[in-house]
Amino acid sequence: MIEILESDVLRYLGYRQNPADERVLAHIKQMSDEIGIIVTPKSIYRVWGCQIESQTVTFGGVTIHSKHLSRHLKDCSKVAVFAATLGARVDTIIRRYSVSEMDKAVVADAVCSAMTEALCNNVVWEIKGESEVLKLHPTTRFSPGFGDFDIVHQRDILALLDCQKRIGLTLTDSNMLCPTKSVTAVVGFRG
Repeated sequence: MIEILESDVLRYLGYRQNPADERVLAHIKQMSDEIGIIVTPKSIYRVWGCQIESQTVTFGGVTIHSKHLSRHLKDCSKVAVFAATLGARVDTIIRRYSVSEMDKAVVADAVCSAMTEALCNNVVWEIKGESEVLKLHPTTRFSPGFGDFDIVHQRDILALLDCQKRIGLTLTDSNMLCPTKSVTAVVGFRG
């Protein structure tokens, strides 16, 4: 089970200054329990050597034109590329509640977002372990859609990692991940 904090869910729901009422807190508890039972988190990552030029990053036979990604990976000699997903069953539960109880659907979506973030943090923690073995220092993660790192590169990442076969992660025609509670990202390793 993926551990999440109520405060993270509240942040996704937009509660910054004002406290949530008992009904919202009860929905968070119910959705966390319900989703925690059905979630099937999966992730995969691989490490490649990389070449970085002023606005181009190349790894695993893929070339990405992005000044933001190349700036993020400045001085990196390797990258870890990862994909993570909560699985298709969470999409089903959000859709089911959106038909009958929209307030629970919104909370379910926030719970799943918090779980996705926690899953990504777990993957990055694993990648950091690999960086220690390599005696390198990891960057933070950087995903397609950040800055000028075009979302079309999700297709490259899914192909590099064989995501459809290995973790059941695919793309729509508009390059959106399916299941929706999924992430792809790049983490750099600096010497």
